[in-house]
Amino acid sequence: MIADSLAREITQRITRGDLRPGQRLPETRLARQLDCSRNSLREAFRFLVNDGLVTHIPNRGVFVRTLTAEAISEIYTYRRIVECAAVAESDLDSIDFSHLDTIITEARRAAEHDDWHVVGSLNAQVHLEFVALAGVDRLVEDIRPVIAQARIAFLSLAQRNIHEPFISQNAEIIDLLREKRRDDAVVALRKLLDIAQQHVLDRLDS
Repeated sequence: MIADSLAREITQRITRGDLRPGQRLPETRLARQLDCSRNSLREAFRFLVNDGLVTHIPNRGVFVRTLTAEAISEIYTYRRIVECAAVAESDLDSIDFSHLDTIITEARRAAEHDDWHVVGSLNAQVHLEFVALAGVDRLVEDIRPVIAQARIAFLSLAQRNIHEPFISQNAEIIDLLREKRRDDAVVALRKLLDIAQQHVLDRLDS
């Protein structure tokens, strides 16, 4: 379905940091960039509104969503429930650690080059991989826009290197899974999400 593919592409652009909170999405220019009709793009916008990623303001256009403190708290509550349950249900013997290690290596390399948009995107990718460990494709698709919403929250902050501490924390969770310490991995994941939520909320109020 064309509109679904377009919505996925725009979601990826948000996750990469190419589209910023509050940024207007000009219909004509975006349709030209994505090589699609404006009708298909409007349908994609409807999907994105339902996913909580964009806001449609009548007579003004479509904008990347700006999140409130209440919305951020809800996002992280959802993530704690889904991500921790997914890791708890994971088949430790089937995990592709080489793939996870590659993501962490790329994130560290991006941090060395001060490419924090890439770091944030790779950190988000790790968490999609954590959910995928449950072996339920529907869970990954359902949480994808929620993790993109969390990226919006981080993108609204001024600090360039805000993602750096989470690289090592994600690596720690991967190592715990490698050691088959599933319960410890769940605890570490919950702690990471708690810290991330508070990190955003503290800076939202400042």
